[in-house]
Amino acid sequence: MDDSESEESSDERDAEGDGLDNVPEGAEDIGDAADADAAQRSPEDAEASASPEELRAMASAYAAEGAQLLRKGELQEAQNRLLRGQAMLERVEMRSDTMMRTDVQREKQRALALLQADVAGNLGICYRRLKDFGQAIHQLQLALKFREIRFENSESKVEASDLRTLVAAHLNLASCYLESEAPDAALKHASTAAQLSGQVLTRTPDSIGDVPAEPTENDFAMLAVSFHKVAEAHEALKEWGKAIFAHTQAREVVQRSLGSSHPLAQSLAKCRPQVPTRCPSRQTN
Repeated sequence: MDDSESEESSDERDAEGDGLDNVPEGAEDIGDAADADAAQRSPEDAEASASPEELRAMASAYAAEGAQLLRKGELQEAQNRLLRGQAMLERVEMRSDTMMRTDVQREKQRALALLQADVAGNLGICYRRLKDFGQAIHQLQLALKFREIRFENSESKVEASDLRTLVAAHLNLASCYLESEAPDAALKHASTAAQLSGQVLTRTPDSIGDVPAEPTENDFAMLAVSFHKVAEAHEALKEWGKAIFAHTQAREVVQRSLGSSHPLAQSLAKCRPQVPTRCPSRQTN
């Protein structure tokens, strides 16, 4: 079962729908961001003379186009658009004031980091579907780095939606590492996803009157998928007892929170760890 893809496409059941390919607000309207003069020049000339704000707007447009192409399955075209947008954002970053002393500057830095995370996350998914796991892992790690930058420069608390985005990012990384036969790294990211999923489910009010929203069905599904990825990593490491325990945790989460008729329950029932007939834990002296 390819869980990180299955939990991605709707309500964060696909990492592409959990924030990694969210179209930045206003990105669809290239015309609002580009000046009429630039429209008559070649794209290369327009980029060379563009201000950081214009570059950011153009990069947002490419990010939106790339995300749409990715959803349609047009992977090569999506890759081209996203790489173009990523290159523009790198130029914006190089021109930015790294000190970011004012509130306005810090907000710009957070917005830039969020857009960079979205582009890198979508590139990671694109490369994964193209079976280029090395590039997929590189881009997904970049996405995590940019999200951490965003949180570090924010004085507000991390919202549940942000945690959900991180869960999906770690699950995508876990899947990439499993597919590239690196179970130790997969276990690390799957375990982190499970921990963050638990935080989403157990969030408590930070102050009087600040009541967190009730967990959604998808929150429980993400926790179950995280446990399943932990089980797959332990299975790849031939840690059979831990694999069986994590798989049991995944099934219990689904059965208690979503019900035995939920599609995820049926999928998990078909994915029990393949324990050898004679494994070390079952051998007798």
